[in-house]
Amino acid sequence: MEQKEQLTIYTIKSKTDGFIWLFKYDLNGVFKSFEILDGELSPKQYQWLFCSGRFHGKQMIIEAWKQQLKSNFEIIKAEPVIDFETFWNTYPKNELSKRK
Repeated sequence: MEQKEQLTIYTIKSKTDGFIWLFKYDLNGVFKSFEILDGELSPKQYQWLFCSGRFHGKQMIIEAWKQQLKSNFEIIKAEPVIDFETFWNTYPKNELSKRK
């Protein structure tokens, strides 16, 4: 069975252009992936995200964006599912483990 890593996912939608981006972070707030769901990066957006140091490699930066950029972007945070069933499926029984 494949283990699925739990991620916090931010969906960012432009209120003017309609583009949609996804930013994914692990449970420690470390960046895992960036995906463009709709639209293409313009040269200006590319410059702003990747060349000006604004690309958020840590989750705390995107949290700051939620307030700073709310007039231009809708930012939705999807929390990871942390429940018993998810834990059970993520960390399956290990036959070699010892009982205490």
